[in-house]
Amino acid sequence: MSLDVSVYYRDELTGDRKEVPLRYSYFGGESTRKTLWGAAILRQLGLKLLPELGNGAWLNIEGPELDQLEQEAHIILDNLELIAQRTQYEHTWMFGEYMRNLLNAIAKAREINGGVSI
Repeated sequence: MSLDVSVYYRDELTGDRKEVPLRYSYFGGESTRKTLWGAAILRQLGLKLLPELGNGAWLNIEGPELDQLEQEAHIILDNLELIAQRTQYEHTWMFGEYMRNLLNAIAKAREINGGVSI
């Protein structure tokens, strides 16, 4: 099983949740919940949303929380080497791809007044 990032919006008439296809959506394997997202270094860097994935949470982020999610993605990108050292997650290039996928999803969610799920 893998983690994916997706974008959704609420239908104005029915309130139903509608998914928006993304070209790139991969956000790591299920094992990254513990090895990466649950790592102490992420909380030490001030992240609050993404580390919840390490607790088994599924994130649904809308509105002002999109700003926080975007900020967390940039903190990760600015600290890839440190995070790699502290987590022993050797695939920093892949971690960077996860963040690019997330940032693209956030931009799309804002464009359609929607949200991001992970």
